[in-house]
Amino acid sequence: LYGIMLTKNLSVSSESLSAVFTETAAAVSNVNEVIDQASSGNQSAVSGALSNIAVLQSQLANSVDAVVKNASTSMQLPFSSLEAVISSASNLAPTDISLSGSEVVESSSNMSNFTVGHAT
Repeated sequence: LYGIMLTKNLSVSSESLSAVFTETAAAVSNVNEVIDQASSGNQSAVSGALSNIAVLQSQLANSVDAVVKNASTSMQLPFSSLEAVISSASNLAPTDISLSGSEVVESSSNMSNFTVGHAT
């Protein structure tokens, strides 16, 4: 994805490329580990783990842009931490949501009810 940009930007140092490769390898490994662990679990666990792929793509795009554009030698990639990947996978989207008038209500007891446009 960024190979063309990296080869055209001659100001990117070998240290920067090394940081990109090291952080990316760690992040991909962590995402794969969480997917492997979830694949024997329930559908929600699998869904949460697989959703990390899109999050990782976004993190990579932002981090690589920062390195390439700023000629930085360090890269901030949150998913290089296994704990961040596990936390993200367990942060599932709300389910069983209904709209009633101007209120959004989730049947689950772990979510507060909100009025559209205002927190209540």
